[in-house]
Amino acid sequence: MTFIRDNENFLKFGLGVSMKGLGDFEKKREYSVHFENDARRRVKTGYSKACDNVDTKIEFYADVLKALSNYDLEYILLGIYFDEHSDQLIAHLSETIKPLLNKDILRFGSLHSLFTETVSPHNGSVIKGFLKDFFIKKIELDPGEWEADGLNNNPVINKLNNYIISYITNKSSGYQEIQEVLLNFSKLWDIYYGKPFNNVKAIILIHKLSEQYNRIDPTDLTINLGKVILDMNDLLSEIIPAVIQSPLSDIANQGFYKSHYKEDLSDSVRNYLSKNIQFQKRLEDDSIFFIDLCNFSWLRLINEYWDSNGNVAIVYENEILNRKNTSMIPSAIEILEFVDFLSHHPFTSVDKREFIQKIIFENYIYYAN
Repeated sequence: MTFIRDNENFLKFGLGVSMKGLGDFEKKREYSVHFENDARRRVKTGYSKACDNVDTKIEFYADVLKALSNYDLEYILLGIYFDEHSDQLIAHLSETIKPLLNKDILRFGSLHSLFTETVSPHNGSVIKGFLKDFFIKKIELDPGEWEADGLNNNPVINKLNNYIISYITNKSSGYQEIQEVLLNFSKLWDIYYGKPFNNVKAIILIHKLSEQYNRIDPTDLTINLGKVILDMNDLLSEIIPAVIQSPLSDIANQGFYKSHYKEDLSDSVRNYLSKNIQFQKRLEDDSIFFIDLCNFSWLRLINEYWDSNGNVAIVYENEILNRKNTSMIPSAIEILEFVDFLSHHPFTSVDKREFIQKIIFENYIYYAN
């Protein structure tokens, strides 16, 4: 039991002593606040020693489950799921894992199903069978479309894009569900398209999704896709081993750059990178539609309005106008702050400057250039 032996003092005298007398909820809270970062660092160190051999990995994960499953089970299971030897790991560890899931609730229900339900293999792989079942049900693939997906045929990507667009405009809630789709799509991408990075699939995926998204009136959005993607990126970045994320959550395009190291990029591939960056920027900008601006100070609103463009600027402008229409008048001190703000900002935007000046004049404060 190498992991337990290597971390004996931490597990026995640090984690163990601190958890004495605590209930399950208090233990998880104590772990999250005081031990999670250190424990995960130790898991990553241990994995780096075990990653060259499947048998060693099995022993390593059995050890980690014994030591940390009461506190960080989902993190451990995600590591097993995203491992390149996940089929072998699950085959050897599922009987150890099943009893643990009887007393723990995972955020990702599909992950629970993977480790507790019988999955029919696809092409000799339980993981591939799991992904096939998951996406056929989730994005409603027609019979045969999974097998039909290939270089010149893209039913999975097309229906995934349709699912995402429909979901973020028609569901009043469902952050967790769409996050789960992105999670499993990164595993799918890792298996089928990530090594090496499939430029054609990436271009089709981002081009079609961004084109569909750009046709949406942002006021019709019901789910903040930008936040879903950002949170998924953070989660996958924490997992061991390093995950080759799909283009949907790989905000910095790390998987792409790793695969194309020192290569000359074609114009089409460069266009893909440009479009993906633009798409991520649009998602970031549209997050403004999910922020409650009521608690923003007047000066903060003015600052944000001045520094923003497009739909974002319109949202801040509308908030300022709404306050005016509901008689939420800035104080004399705040008006003086507006005057000071304009005096320290160059004439980069005449329209914005005139808008702020109008707010000042309408509140009967003398203003001069």
